[in-house]
Amino acid sequence: MHPYRMCESLLGLARAHAALGQAHEAAGHARRALATAREYGFGSLEARARHLLMDGEPAARRASAHLPPG
Repeated sequence: MHPYRMCESLLGLARAHAALGQAHEAAGHARRALATAREYGFGSLEARARHLLMDGEPAARRASAHLPPG
């Protein structure tokens, strides 16, 4: 698969997981997309991945606040 398509697919997976409230999985896909975009110099995809990560971090903190201790 071409790296640009792979980044797009990873971002799609990240958005899907975020929509389902699965912040940890969404962040993992977004981080992988970010790393791939940086490696191949895809600036627009890098910006999209960074934006998705920044949007997901507050959601992850909110979700983890509702987890029982331990």
